[in-house]
Amino acid sequence: MLRKCAQEPLQFYWFRSAVKFWNRMVDSNSNTLRDVMKADIPLGNYGASNYWTRQMKDAFGDLQNGTVYRSDLLQCRKLNISNLRIDLKFRHQAVWREAHSQDPCFCLKKVVVYHNWFALPERPVSDARAPFVLPEYLKRALSKNVMRNVARFRI
Repeated sequence: MLRKCAQEPLQFYWFRSAVKFWNRMVDSNSNTLRDVMKADIPLGNYGASNYWTRQMKDAFGDLQNGTVYRSDLLQCRKLNISNLRIDLKFRHQAVWREAHSQDPCFCLKKVVVYHNWFALPERPVSDARAPFVLPEYLKRALSKNVMRNVARFRI
């Protein structure tokens, strides 16, 4: 449903908020908060997966600049949110990039048909604005019967 509205998945907004929280902790003037943050980092490095910084570090794993984000996290530096937003969008668009190269008439995957006929066009990863373009199926001359089936498929 989010793709129909040209919105990012919820995980994108959650991850961006978590990074903003990290940056605020780094900038905090509270010594107690900084001590807790610095104590959490080595505990997460020893293999315990229930520490916050460990979960953040693992989430950076498959991003394009994941090593940069991990090193900034381990050294208690601020994370670059604008670069992170671009990397997150690139990771979330991976499934659509795969579907883009396939023909919906010959491929039997719903994601391919949806991407090529129904979905709004992908925004460039560096663009924060939503496009206003009609989905492809609205531009096709389809019979009434086919349009009914298309509407059922979309639901």
